[in-house]
Amino acid sequence: AEAHTLTPPAAPPGASPSREGGTAASSSSPPPGEAGWPRRFVLFFEDDTSATEGMTNARRASERFLGSGLAPSDQVAVVSYDRHLKVLHDFTTDREALRRAIDRSLDDAARYSDFAAEETEVLEELRQNRAPVPDHMSIIATNICLQQKRRFEGVLNALESLVDSLAPWRGHKGIIFIGEGVPDTPTGDLFDELLKNYGPDAAEGASRCSMVDELKRLNVTAAAAGVALNSIQSSGLTAETGHAAYRSSRRANALRTLALNSGGLASDSNDITAALGRVE
Repeated sequence: AEAHTLTPPAAPPGASPSREGGTAASSSSPPPGEAGWPRRFVLFFEDDTSATEGMTNARRASERFLGSGLAPSDQVAVVSYDRHLKVLHDFTTDREALRRAIDRSLDDAARYSDFAAEETEVLEELRQNRAPVPDHMSIIATNICLQQKRRFEGVLNALESLVDSLAPWRGHKGIIFIGEGVPDTPTGDLFDELLKNYGPDAAEGASRCSMVDELKRLNVTAAAAGVALNSIQSSGLTAETGHAAYRSSRRANALRTLALNSGGLASDSNDITAALGRVE
């Protein structure tokens, strides 16, 4: 049966039993682990809102990382999110088993995301058929934004559940988010246009779409559990311009802030294998 949660931690040989909770994470270095407890990392593939090609490349890079980028004692779990959290493999030091799990996930039809295509289609249609009444434009923009917000909330909820499952582990623990990121305000560029063209009243829906509170909650939860959040942007450094580049930047920046606040790594490098190798 498909698993949706990670196995609760057991104390490694020679270590004292696990305790609930954690300590606040440092904002400048990864949270320290106790002696006798190996490091634990969760590879998190965010398929729901990330381009499939980028996530395929990220999986291949992760397979290479598992071959050379870890200490022998490091325990790794692999999970994916496509509107549902899936545990592809629970914590293990068996690198070949992890690589096989990632390889099998390449054939999962659920990982093929239509998010980018839908977003581009809707936004271009909206821009080409501007309503003459600013209030109507604002309603349409807000509805689009709220639909996307629900998708991104699912991503953050999945991350928070993983943080909770890692909290009792007394060794160093980290989540490696691999995907295109989570914005502070979905379709924020559209609201910026409304603000510029029609004034603040037309862009007031942005406050309803803001994800700042949700991002702050994840930040607080990770800090309390001592979990380092690492962010690897699957799209890397792109040659996109205009609205596409703006959206990509906003999605990367929100998780970059979470990573830095929790002592993790944030990377938008085109060399995902190298970026993964810098995770501590």
